[in-house]
Amino acid sequence: MKKIIIIDLDGTAVDSPKQKLPSDRLVAATTKLQENYHVSAATGRVWTFAEPVLR
Repeated sequence: MKKIIIIDLDGTAVDSPKQKLPSDRLVAATTKLQENYHVSAATGRVWTFAEPVLR
């Protein structure tokens, strides 16, 4: 059974004041985690904020 990792976008994966997209390192780490875990994201923001980050 796979475990789940939930990554907070607001101020953790994304620099909230600048709304800067995640670094290449975070994207690479998340991709690697998906081999053994279900990876999801959490945010209190609207979908239009989260969608570009999650693509």
